[in-house]
Amino acid sequence: MAATVIIREYNGTSGGETGTDKTSGTIRFKKADNATVDNANPLVKPTTGQVDRSYEKWTRLRITGTGPTGSITAPKFYTSGSQGSGSTTYVRTTNPSSYATPAIPANDAAGTDATTYSSGSPKSIDVANAGPYTGTNTDIADLVVLWTKIDDTITAPQNPTSTITLSYQYSET
Repeated sequence: MAATVIIREYNGTSGGETGTDKTSGTIRFKKADNATVDNANPLVKPTTGQVDRSYEKWTRLRITGTGPTGSITAPKFYTSGSQGSGSTTYVRTTNPSSYATPAIPANDAAGTDATTYSSGSPKSIDVANAGPYTGTNTDIADLVVLWTKIDDTITAPQNPTSTITLSYQYSET
C-alpha cells in the first residue's frame, strides 16, 4: 500500500506553530500569517516603482497514518510555470529545525523565482534533512518557504490575484 503524504502549511510563532493540511488545497499569499483562504489582508498594487510582498508561507511534507512499505526518498518541488506580468513567487528551502515565525521579506535575495523549477527540472528538498524517510505521523524533507511579490506592472487594479500550481513529488519503495 502506498504511503499517505500530505502538504502542510505552518503558521504562527516559532515553537507554537500550527500546521494546516493544504494537500489539494489553496495557499493564499497575503499580508497575514495564517492559513485562511479569504480576501482579507490582500496584496495591493503598489505605486509606480514600488513592490508589495506577502508573508512567507512555510510548507513541509508529512507522512500521515499510512507509512511507506519501504521508504520515501528524493522529495522535490516544482511549479506550473508562468504567473503573469507583475507577479513573482519566490522559494527557498531550509532545515526543519530553522522554522521561524513567518514574516514579510525585506527583499527577495534569499529566494529563487519558483517558476524556474519545473517537472523536468525540480528543486531537491532533502538537502538539509536527507532521507530515506519511514514511519507514520512524521514530517519529512526540508521546509519549503514561499512568498509572492507584486510590482506596479501587475494587470489588476487592486487586490490582484494570480495563480500558480505548486507540486511536490517523491519516490517510494
